[in-house]
Amino acid sequence: MQKSWQKKCHCRHEPFSGCGQVVGFHCPCVSAAVSDGDCLTSSYFLTVIAIWQSTNCERNLSMSAKSEKSAAVEREKKRRAKIAQRRAQMPRKYRRTYDRAVSGKSLRACVDSFCLECCGWKSQEVSLCTSLACPLYAVRPYQTRS
Repeated sequence: MQKSWQKKCHCRHEPFSGCGQVVGFHCPCVSAAVSDGDCLTSSYFLTVIAIWQSTNCERNLSMSAKSEKSAAVEREKKRRAKIAQRRAQMPRKYRRTYDRAVSGKSLRACVDSFCLECCGWKSQEVSLCTSLACPLYAVRPYQTRS
């Protein structure tokens, strides 16, 4: 059911919305205060709308910041779960390197862990890597110096 302030004005212009909710009218007669009551575009009404919009926008911004924060927390929980799952599937001797890599403390550990994971956790396979187009090829671990 449409409320009276959501209906079209007498000149049939569409209602406008702020923050996704209908708040009033947008019509050419906004500039002139209409005294006959056919159109709800008086300056008082517009002032009320402006105050409501600014308050509602601030509320929506704070709610979106909260939802972004909760999304970040949820993403971090998922990341921790994936890390634990992957850690459980790898050989024990590489877990310490992997832990340093996922904590972001060592770029070298990141490269080592990535190459080892790519080659099935076999250091011999990393040294024999044939992926010449890989961006990490030149810095891969376990290379033989020639």
